[in-house]
Amino acid sequence: MMTSRRRVSPICVAVLASIAACQTGCEEAPDSHDGLVTVRFTDETFYLEPALDNPTRILGLGGREHIDSDGGMVFVFRDRAERSFVMRNCPIPIDIAYLSDTGRVVTMFEMQPEKPQGENESDMQYERRLKRYPSRYPVRFVMEFSGGRLHELGVSVGDEVRFDTEDLKRRAR
Repeated sequence: MMTSRRRVSPICVAVLASIAACQTGCEEAPDSHDGLVTVRFTDETFYLEPALDNPTRILGLGGREHIDSDGGMVFVFRDRAERSFVMRNCPIPIDIAYLSDTGRVVTMFEMQPEKPQGENESDMQYERRLKRYPSRYPVRFVMEFSGGRLHELGVSVGDEVRFDTEDLKRRAR
């Protein structure tokens, strides 16, 4: 999840909820996943929710209590820049991979849940104490998976992730 803080519109929340519902419950054609992005890592196929705009990128996977073993999120930005993500409102571990424009892993982390925001803790205090996971290099793509998945797959820095980078670049807002 990005470190910027903005309110998420009810429409955005409804769209995300419908994507999540379809990911687990809709009948689909074999390669049709209702707006999800198909990604190949090693010999595994993943169906990731696209985060193409700021409200969706800021919400990220926050609040999720489960991520399917073949699910997650792909964050797409309009420009290449050094990025930093945090575990805001995430009660479960998440693996994160920062990717080059060509889909190669440049940095990755196993992110652990943070202590929830305290009753007397301001939003600013909460944000300041969250651990930052930096890309270390300019990136346009960031992917998040259920905790431990990248290790299970034996993914390393330099590995290629296969997905339609050009289509996602065009769709980013």
